[in-house]
Amino acid sequence: MNLLTKTEIKKQLDQLPDWSYQNNKLCITYLFEDFDQTLKAINLVGDLAVQLNHHPDWCNSYTQLNISIMTKDLGGVSDLDFKFATRTQALLKEFIL
Repeated sequence: MNLLTKTEIKKQLDQLPDWSYQNNKLCITYLFEDFDQTLKAINLVGDLAVQLNHHPDWCNSYTQLNISIMTKDLGGVSDLDFKFATRTQALLKEFIL
C-alpha cells in the first residue's frame, strides 16, 4: 500500500463530492435527524472500521458526526482510505438529511 499523490486524491474525490481533503486526511461531516439516527450511523461506521481494520478519527455532537480518515502507518491518504470513505457513504446514504 502506497500514499496517493495530491493529483490522485483529487481525481478520486471527484467520485466522493461530499468528502474533502484537509490536513492530509479525507474528511466529511454528516448531519442526522436526531441523536438516535446519529448513534445508528456511528455503530454502522464502527462495524465497517472493524471489518476493514482501518479506524477513523471522529467527533459527535448530538446530530452531527465528523469523520476523518488517513492511513496512519503511511502518514497520509491511501486507497484504503477511499475504500473506507466509499463504503461509509454507501452505508449512511439512507440516514443523511
